[in-house]
Amino acid sequence: MKRAFWIVVSILFMTAGIWKLTSLLALKNAYQKNHVFMEQAEDFDVLFLGTSHVINAVFPMELWQEYGITSYNLAGHAHPLPATYWVMINALDYASPDLVVVDCYGLEREDKTSGEFGHQSFDSIPLSGNKVRAVFDLYETTEERMEYLWNFSIYHNRWDTLGAGDFMPEDGVQKGAELRNVVEEPEITARIGEDESCTLDTTGTDYLRRLIEECQNRDISVLLTFMPFPAAGEDQLAARYVRQIAEEYGVRYINFLDMDIVDYEVDCCDAQSHLNASGARKVTEYLGKYIRETYHIADHREEEAYGRWQEDYEAWRSYKVRQTTGLESLQNYLMMLSVCDMDCYIYIEGDSGIWRSDDIYVKLLENLAGETELIKMQAAMQNGGAYLLVVKQDAVTEYAGEEAVVWKEAYMAKAEETDSVSDVEIVVMNPADGSTVDRKRFADRMLIDTQ
Repeated sequence: MKRAFWIVVSILFMTAGIWKLTSLLALKNAYQKNHVFMEQAEDFDVLFLGTSHVINAVFPMELWQEYGITSYNLAGHAHPLPATYWVMINALDYASPDLVVVDCYGLEREDKTSGEFGHQSFDSIPLSGNKVRAVFDLYETTEERMEYLWNFSIYHNRWDTLGAGDFMPEDGVQKGAELRNVVEEPEITARIGEDESCTLDTTGTDYLRRLIEECQNRDISVLLTFMPFPAAGEDQLAARYVRQIAEEYGVRYINFLDMDIVDYEVDCCDAQSHLNASGARKVTEYLGKYIRETYHIADHREEEAYGRWQEDYEAWRSYKVRQTTGLESLQNYLMMLSVCDMDCYIYIEGDSGIWRSDDIYVKLLENLAGETELIKMQAAMQNGGAYLLVVKQDAVTEYAGEEAVVWKEAYMAKAEETDSVSDVEIVVMNPADGSTVDRKRFADRMLIDTQ
């Protein structure tokens, strides 16, 4: 009996040690993206699913701040719809959402997995019956299945790359989203004819139907989407076919490809057409209004039990500011000013090269001003005069010529002075207390360098 006891104790200690080593050696991408979901799963009324098009397009913390919607972005990079389906099935072991929003990009695909990207979703899911079912459905070889059921088999040799973040990993502040702070214009694809259509019978359509049926069996509402990007012809056709599936099951569908929600010239972050923070802000705002008007999703902002969400929002807001103030590219900086919830003062010298540069700067200023038409900016461009744009949380004001010079001193004098020469000068202030958050100067040389 004594010998058996110590054998059992030894096995338990050995198992605990291996489990701890497995957790330590694993890459922390999955932890940082989805660990918060596992901790707060009971909070989430809305889940977003899909590919990186969703990761970069929907900001749950903005949905909270504007609408009191508690949501999580569970989308995964390069996810085929079978992987999306199994992420949802595993998520429903922990959460009881009222609404699932699933993006249908990749509907025409026959494959089930996304290579190594699968780890960023499945590594954060604890071992369970549904995880085993998912792994055995998505992966065919014993080696692949072992890799996802016990990832120690692929991470065991990471000893020489361990860092502080492996021993004390930080939770992400984005609730599964990923903010992109870069502007890059993608290749624009021509729209296909309105009368063109297709019928799809693929692995993707099969799993989309399974996903919808699973939600309907559980009384969970489903909203299908096709996120905006300059889609090729086959993607445009797939997006049109999604509407047939939506009508077949009586669920709602938003095809962003047919809408002018984003401006691809300023709202993309790479040639692959992922959205940057500006594009995500616009999509998130549209979805927030749509969900509020269409579904019975609770507004939790006044509920004491959700007090931590406001703390989470402040962490998210600070993150946005850090992502802005660290930028050295004028075009990226202007884009991020449209999303960081700060007051900003932008002064442009009369002979600045910004007026002679790529018109991306003009578009970014217009983007920052929102619905306000910048009439005086057009005058400054034509006359070569100074220009001052003031963007506050509740108003947009512009000045041109001599009045721009005068008002610059009034608005921007609080910021510390330097001897650096600048053609564009920007001061960012916290609207809560009027403190200076950041000050940037850009010379014509810098404008050229960042083209």
